[in-house]
Amino acid sequence: MAAFLWMTEEMMAVAQGSQSERAASPWRRRLHAWWEGADLAESAEPPADVAEPTRPAVPLSQQVDRLAISQMLWGPGFLEPGGPDHVLNIVKPFGCNPAMSMLDLSGGLGGPARLISSTFDIYITARERIAAIAERGLAMSVDAGMAKKAPVTAYDPEALELRAGAFDCAFAQQLLFGVENKDKFLATLKNGLKARGNFAFTDYVLLDGGEKDLTLKAWKTVERVVPHLWTRAQYEAGMKTAGFDVRIVEDISDQYRGQIVQGWGNLIRNVNLRKLPKPEMLALMDEAELWIYRLNALNAKALGVMRFYALSTKSAALH
Repeated sequence: MAAFLWMTEEMMAVAQGSQSERAASPWRRRLHAWWEGADLAESAEPPADVAEPTRPAVPLSQQVDRLAISQMLWGPGFLEPGGPDHVLNIVKPFGCNPAMSMLDLSGGLGGPARLISSTFDIYITARERIAAIAERGLAMSVDAGMAKKAPVTAYDPEALELRAGAFDCAFAQQLLFGVENKDKFLATLKNGLKARGNFAFTDYVLLDGGEKDLTLKAWKTVERVVPHLWTRAQYEAGMKTAGFDVRIVEDISDQYRGQIVQGWGNLIRNVNLRKLPKPEMLALMDEAELWIYRLNALNAKALGVMRFYALSTKSAALH
């Protein structure tokens, strides 16, 4: 219980911005010290002769099941905060029905696609940029008896190819910030949608003055894809150029922070951290550090999270 209260307070403090000036590494040291059995009060700052625990030389993905840790945080089949309610809210404007075809551009392990498919009896094509994740996501769809209704396949967002007019709607979560050629991506997607097709997505967005913020620069050094951030205005202009009519732009940064804290609270409540093998604990610390860097950039208002919804309108030439 003490560990739960401490770790929840730490994550809540970061989420609320009261530790926006505090680096992630002291938090990592404190978590490591607690796991090793040291007194938390004495471990807030390490003695000068104690080095910060180093990460394993072998990539964590080869040592532990990082995807399992992500699912502890966000739920079975999910790799992003929010869970089922959040995903269903993203696609709510689509008016989903069994006659529609849908494209999931951030397929992950297929959790969102299987949820939407089972909720609306709809066929979904899920695409995932990391091949190993796509392979596992497909296996999970097969195990769930949804290999045909919610398959997951790998693709390169920088080289997106779609048959013209193939889909009624498409959605994505935290994908486009890692796509360098967004203009080409949006134009290709527009051509892959039917007339008046729907596109909804959530993503990290650069806020005014954020490019100079130190917390944003620190976040970029730990992010798992290279960020190519756009501002809200750039997204609106880019979608208009591609042939979309933007209907909804909503700042969901506060909601996103709450979802992060809820996920970590659930993990801390349900997992006996001290019984984790050391590689898994190191992976958990690595994951926590990433999310704290993200939260720090959000708290500094250098980074935001926004929800967009648009309709396909005119034709757009590919760049």
